Amino acid sequence: IIEKVTAAYIIGEGKNLYNEGAYSVALAKFRNALEKDKNNAEATYWIAECHLSLRNYDKAIENAEAALLIDPEVFKEAPYLLGVSYHRMGELDKSLENFKKLKTVLSPTRAKELNVDFKIAEVERAKTMIAAPVNVNISSLGIHVNSPQDEYSLVYSSNKESIVFYFS
Repeated sequence: IIEKVTAAYIIGEGKNLYNEGAYSVALAKFRNALEKDKNNAEATYWIAECHLSLRNYDKAIENAEAALLIDPEVFKEAPYLLGVSYHRMGELDKSLENFKKLKTVLSPTRAKELNVDFKIAEVERAKTMIAAPVNVNISSLGIHVNSPQDEYSLVYSSNKESIVFYFS
């Protein structure tokens, strides 16, 4: 029992660090909590959150799924973490599945706060674009167009069939 209480305290410290943006330090805290309580779903889930914030998407998926195996109710927004991580890993079907699942467990207000409909549309758009790739031609416009500064500009052609991206 003492180990579980200690783990809960350490998890609290880890959440504070996470909320301050100290993801690596928080990650160490959550791992320390797991040493105290090996099957702690909450610590395992927050390890996944840290990995997501650190852009370690494969580890985020691994830990979120492990947390859900320990306790399927560990955090009702877990499908959001999985949806984002799978999207980043290019596993669009799994991403879409998790975002759609998320809509069934969240209130409409919370779903709107998390932009779940936008995330679903984003994944569907990615799937459409991958299914029908567009041929892109990248060519230099010459030395008279560019200046010494970094410049970026996106311009559509008048018929909206072409996009020109200027950069230097």
